[in-house]
Amino acid sequence: MPKKSEYKIRPPSRGGVMLRMWMQRQNHSLRSMCSEMDWNPTSIHSYIAGEKKPSLGMAHEIFRRTGVPMNAWLEDN
Repeated sequence: MPKKSEYKIRPPSRGGVMLRMWMQRQNHSLRSMCSEMDWNPTSIHSYIAGEKKPSLGMAHEIFRRTGVPMNAWLEDN
């Protein structure tokens, strides 16, 4: 079994990059955005970091509130 350091780190998806850029334009920290939108900060961090992809419902919610296209979560950056 490979050591933890030998696992490839996935780059964030285009959706993660776009959400981070949206947060910067809105002057939101992760905590402030999640608090305002009633989202789980751990999940959102995982989406931005490329560790997980949002469900279809969550991708739609992110699109509705931020404008990040749903298909952006399927594309690597």
